[in-house]
Amino acid sequence: MSGVKVFSTATCYQADRAATERGCLGIDLMEAAGSGIAEHIFSEFSPCPVQVFCGPGANGGDGYVVARHLYEAGWPVFLTVCAKTVTATDVDKMAQALPSGVSITGTEISRSIGLIVDCIFGAGLKRPISGELAELVNHINAHPAKVVSADLPSGVFGDSGKVRPPAVKADMTVTFECLKPAHVLEPARNQCGKIKVINIGFPDGLLDNFDPVAMVNQRNLWPEIPKAPEAVAHKHSRGRLLVMCGEPLNTGAARLAARAGLRMGAGWVTLAGFKESMQVCAAHETSVVLLARDRGEPVSSLLQAQNPDCIIIGPAGGVGEDMRRDVLELLAHNKPTILDADALSSFADDPDILLNACHSNTVLLPHEGEFARLFGQLGSEFGNKIERVQAAARIVGCTLLLKGADSVMATANGRIVVNTHTSSWLASLGSGDVLAGMVAGLMAQGHRGFEALCAAVWMHGELGRRLGPGLIAEDMPKAIPLMLRNLLLKNDF
Repeated sequence: MSGVKVFSTATCYQADRAATERGCLGIDLMEAAGSGIAEHIFSEFSPCPVQVFCGPGANGGDGYVVARHLYEAGWPVFLTVCAKTVTATDVDKMAQALPSGVSITGTEISRSIGLIVDCIFGAGLKRPISGELAELVNHINAHPAKVVSADLPSGVFGDSGKVRPPAVKADMTVTFECLKPAHVLEPARNQCGKIKVINIGFPDGLLDNFDPVAMVNQRNLWPEIPKAPEAVAHKHSRGRLLVMCGEPLNTGAARLAARAGLRMGAGWVTLAGFKESMQVCAAHETSVVLLARDRGEPVSSLLQAQNPDCIIIGPAGGVGEDMRRDVLELLAHNKPTILDADALSSFADDPDILLNACHSNTVLLPHEGEFARLFGQLGSEFGNKIERVQAAARIVGCTLLLKGADSVMATANGRIVVNTHTSSWLASLGSGDVLAGMVAGLMAQGHRGFEALCAAVWMHGELGRRLGPGLIAEDMPKAIPLMLRNLLLKNDF
C-alpha cells in the first residue's frame, strides 16, 4: 500500500547496507545527507553564526558536510568535535575536506551563536548520554539559539519513542529516506520539532524490499471516505446508528457521540436509555431519535426495534454489572460495535471475559488507563506503543485504537497505522466521545472498521487544528460539515 512508512532502526541500517551493495558509496550518502540538511537550514533560517557539533559516527560526518556548505554560503561557522577519535574512514574524509575558514572550537557556546546543528548521535543510540556529553547537551538546551538535529535529536532512542534525559530539544529534525518510530511516537516526536525527510540517494524501490513497522495516517489510506450519498439515497440507506445513553446527569457524552455520528453522514441516529435520561435528552436534541428503555429490559430488544448498522456503548454509561451485561449481550449479535470508556472499564476486574467476547466487527477505543486495565501484560516494558497496540489487537481479535497525541490503530491481522495529524487543543473533556461518534457514523454507512477508524482519527485531528484555541467538544460536530465539504472537493489542508 502506498503511503508514508515507518521503519525500525535495524531495518534502516539494513537498507543502508543494501544501498551500499548496489553501488551507493558511504561518502556519497553522507554528502547527500549533509547537503540536504544545509538546504533545509537555508530555507528555514536567516544567515547567522552557527555552531555544528559532530560525533564520531556517520552523523558526525553529516555535520562536517553541513559545516562546509554553510561556510561556502557565507555563514560564520564554528565546529566542535565531540569525539576523541574518528575511526570511520568516510567520516575522516569529510573532516579533512573542511575549509580552513571553519573555526574549530571547544564545547563552549558563544552568546552570538544563532543556530546550533546537532550531529552528535543518531537513531542508533542505545544508552543514556552521560559525562561531558551530558553536560554539553544541557548547555545546548539552555542556549537561546534554534537547534537543528540530524536524523534524531541526540539522546532520543530511535525505536522506543522514549526520551532519556539529557536529550537535545530540537526545533527541526532532518532525517534520511524514511521515518523511524521516534519520529511518530511521543514524547520523542515532540523532541524533534519540525520533521523533514530527505532523499540521500537510495536506489528507487529499495525500501519496498523491507517491511515497515507502521504506516502514517494519511488520506490515501482511506480514499473512499468521505463519500457523497447516491441520488436515490434516503435516511435508512445512509446507515442507522444506535448510541447507548447513561443516567440522567451523564447524558452529555452519548449526545456528543450521537451528534457527531449524524454529522458524519449516518442517516438515522438513535439515543437509547432509561426514560429519565431520555427526558433530559429531549430538552437538547431535535435531529436525533430518542428511545426509552425500561430498567431491566434486555438491550437486545433495542436492536429489534432499531435494527442498527452500528452501535456505540460506553460513553458515560456507568461502570458495573449492568454495563457488563449490556456489552456482552450486544456483542453476541455480531453487529459492528464500538466499545469506549465505561464499556471497557467495567471489565477491569476480569478483562478476559470482554476480550473473548469481542469479534471482528468490534472496535475498541481505549486511552492509556483503559488499555492498561484490559491489557496489563502489555505495559511499556513490553515494547513501544506500536508493538503494544499490535499485540493487543491480535489478542482481542478486532480493531483497536490506543488514543493519545500519537494515536495508534491496529487490526487483528497486524495492519497498523500511527496518526500524527492532530492538535493539542483536542485535550478537552468530551473530545473522545465525539471521536467515537465520528467512527460510528462512518461504520454505519458501511465503511470497514479500520478504514473508518483511520479516517475519523485524522478528521478529528483536523477539527482540532481548525478550531484551535477555545475548542470545546460541543464545537466539533458543528464543524464537521465544512470539513467534509473540503474533503469531498479534494481541497488541501
